[in-house]
Amino acid sequence: MKKLGDKTGSCFLTYGDYGFGKTYGLSTLPGKTWIVVTEPRDPRQVLAHALDHMEFTIPESFNDLMDSLNKWNELAQDGKFPFDNVALDSASFLMALYRLQIQDDRFDERISGKKIVTESLLEIGMMQDRDWGVLSGIMQRVTQLLNR
Repeated sequence: MKKLGDKTGSCFLTYGDYGFGKTYGLSTLPGKTWIVVTEPRDPRQVLAHALDHMEFTIPESFNDLMDSLNKWNELAQDGKFPFDNVALDSASFLMALYRLQIQDDRFDERISGKKIVTESLLEIGMMQDRDWGVLSGIMQRVTQLLNR
């Protein structure tokens, strides 16, 4: 077991329509903020007035994101994490990217001949019941690491 550190934090989920101001709200966080960007638009345009206390990264893959979050958690446990806040912009887009990756993996399996396919393109693109469990597990892991 690990002893909890002295520093505590909070986790917030901000939900709203596109253009509601969720990203802009990140500029109100005190201290230095690390923003993990998964949206197709560049948040630096909305946050131009606050760039001096923000750093932005774009994960290149699921493994890249998980490795980064684990690394930052280790630094935080050692008291060496260089940020006061971490923001994921946004969970919705991240989940959509992973959903597309699952579909791409199924398509690659079909192309490589590992699977005999009689499915239509629509069936290949549809999420199967087992995919939702995988996707749920992936998002759960990301959320757990963000909440440490």
